[in-house]
Amino acid sequence: MGYWTDAMLGMAVGDALGLPAQFMDREDLRAEPIMEMEPDSTFGVPAGSWSDDTSMALAILDSLRIRGCVDLDDIMQRFMSWVWEGAYTPFGQSFDEGQTCIRAIMEYARRPDPHTCGRTGEHANGNGSLMRTMPLCLWEAERVLRVREEPAAGSGQEAAGQETDPAADEKRPAGPAARQEQDGGPAAEPACEAALAQAIEEIHTVSALTHNHLRAQTACGLYFFCVKAVLEAKARMAEARVQITKTGAPFFEDGEIPADGAKNASTGLLEALQRGLDEGFAWYETHDGAELSHYDRLRDLAAFAQTPETEIRSSGYVVDTLEAALWSIARNRTYEGCVLRAVNLGDDADTVGAVAGGLAGLWYGCGRGDGRGGGNVQDGKGRTTGSGSGCRKAPDGSGIPEEWLEALQKREWIEAFCEEMEKRDARRGK
Repeated sequence: MGYWTDAMLGMAVGDALGLPAQFMDREDLRAEPIMEMEPDSTFGVPAGSWSDDTSMALAILDSLRIRGCVDLDDIMQRFMSWVWEGAYTPFGQSFDEGQTCIRAIMEYARRPDPHTCGRTGEHANGNGSLMRTMPLCLWEAERVLRVREEPAAGSGQEAAGQETDPAADEKRPAGPAARQEQDGGPAAEPACEAALAQAIEEIHTVSALTHNHLRAQTACGLYFFCVKAVLEAKARMAEARVQITKTGAPFFEDGEIPADGAKNASTGLLEALQRGLDEGFAWYETHDGAELSHYDRLRDLAAFAQTPETEIRSSGYVVDTLEAALWSIARNRTYEGCVLRAVNLGDDADTVGAVAGGLAGLWYGCGRGDGRGGGNVQDGKGRTTGSGSGCRKAPDGSGIPEEWLEALQKREWIEAFCEEMEKRDARRGK
């Protein structure tokens, strides 16, 4: 367990690192790159402060935690609390709110219908729904993966009406993964198809609360498939007792940004993301792929990683954000390298950092294994865990640097939310 913590802290750290670089020109950042947590002069907040990206994600996480389901009205009520009461913020006051999100929240306050408050049309394709979707993706991926495992266990304990052990479920990733690889796509069982359809529908409807356009919704859906694929790959690695290790040089060397492409990627992560994107493209092509062509550059992630930085845009347009985040991940083999590359693209740096940081945190975990973040501990089953906070320590310095975690505002509060979600997962099936 612990992936809720890994992903949400990864997202918050990426957001906080990128906030001071927001709206900055890439060439200025090349001359003086962001290398550590810094205060933000635009909003007058100290180092480690996260913005609307993390606030809105925490609002969704809290709704899932309290309601136990996707409740659109409850999510919108929490968004209103964020804007007007400062809920889910580092200091009790919201800042850096996106205009599309604010308009939708104000429309909901005027007429509380979650199905009509979101903005429609071409201008509804900002990144404001993608930036907050990580907790919902985790929630939906868990449910889909549980459904995929049920057929394998159907003739056993469940068929006999006995309780199942959720810890055992966590250790049974090979079944669905093997079926997916054999079939070249998602498992064909009707229950699995129904679970996937429900997941995408709910991801789309939560996006539509503010960004009610299929292109923005498709970005959230593709992100979901990436999250699910990373969870599947991590589960297979845990079963095989394989660790993620750091090799090679850090992100910056002598002040330069290396451009050595996909060979710098963590091979396992690149393969997992490609598997997720393949499944996502296949799903949309057979369901609702009207906006899918906008994401064609992501069909071959290794090839896309070779794209020159000059052809990567880091604007608030949802396609640009998803591309920039995945490009940053594909060109690096550590959490640190990924998010530093992401935020130093400039422009909408906090959101690119948050979107990239969530996936990178989910894969690499938290902390260093090089002495700066505490040592690793082997549990009784040979798995690497960490001491201290709620997240696991990553070996060989590949994870979220401990000094960044220590600087993160309200870190313990975020961890407490995530730990509750992880306890909920452990209770499922009992």
